[in-house]
Amino acid sequence: REQAIQRMVEDAEKKGANAIVSMRLATSMVMQNASEVLAYGTGVVLE
Repeated sequence: REQAIQRMVEDAEKKGANAIVSMRLATSMVMQNASEVLAYGTGVVLE
């Protein structure tokens, strides 16, 4: 979860955003003992 959020923040910063709104987390089972976490939101520029 932390890694997914960090990647999202880094990607938003690379695109010029300084905030993320409507952030969501989704999880799913990939295999019996593994899961994946998806973090997504809308990057915005706040003035």
